[in-house]
Amino acid sequence: MQLDSSQIHGRFGYNYLVAIILVRGGFSMKLTHGEKIGIITAFGVVIASAIIHIGIREWYAPDIRYEEGSYYISGSTAVTSLKLKNYGHADAEDIIMTAKFNKPLTEISIDDPSITFTNISGGEGQLYVCGKVPRLVSGQEIFIYLAIDNSSPISGELPKSFLSQLTFKGGKGKTGRPIWGSLFFGFIVFLVYALIFFVVCKFPTRGLSRHYVKIDEVIELANAAISEDISRDIFESRLSKYLKDTSFRKETLQKIALKVFDSRQTENDGD
Repeated sequence: MQLDSSQIHGRFGYNYLVAIILVRGGFSMKLTHGEKIGIITAFGVVIASAIIHIGIREWYAPDIRYEEGSYYISGSTAVTSLKLKNYGHADAEDIIMTAKFNKPLTEISIDDPSITFTNISGGEGQLYVCGKVPRLVSGQEIFIYLAIDNSSPISGELPKSFLSQLTFKGGKGKTGRPIWGSLFFGFIVFLVYALIFFVVCKFPTRGLSRHYVKIDEVIELANAAISEDISRDIFESRLSKYLKDTSFRKETLQKIALKVFDSRQTENDGD
């Protein structure tokens, strides 16, 4: 079975989380600094991969949008239009529209002779029409023109919104352009990756800050040992106890402390 990149990244993040839980016996045990970063990053990868997977699926799906035109009055006839456009990146099939009026239809036509409009029910002489367009490819648009008998004033004004239903294989027609959906999706993806970037960058910085504090503390510890005039062995034992719970660059701290101790001791011997 072939997996796309979003599925692979999602499985990686999930497997990492499972591995940490199994190794640590659940979340009850204390996690190391690196494991905390790894878990947060893994959660971000899982969420991001899910969003990307949904985004790819939506990107390669048909998306029919419609616009209802205004009326053009000529004598006893009123003409309006219905614009259909496929904004998606896949063909839209079996597009069915239903339009309703308060006056009978006299004629139905489309602007593209290469597209067939099939009248399913209603139509000329009726107050409604249900028709079908077999297919609109990505980026294709058509205008359906609807002529209405406007000779009788009894029925009142023509309806401003006449489309009652618009469906296609796998979805429903919508109004407006698909801008906000894309922006929202992009914002979510940006937010997830920004969170991952913040965590990965921020935690090491905090770790280094604590490390610098530890450097100052071991230097003070070495100076205090020199002032007390204790031997190197006793200082090493004291230093080992002090750094017992330290995991970040422990050997570096030991080397710095011993270097300061030896240097100060040499200075004192010279005096």
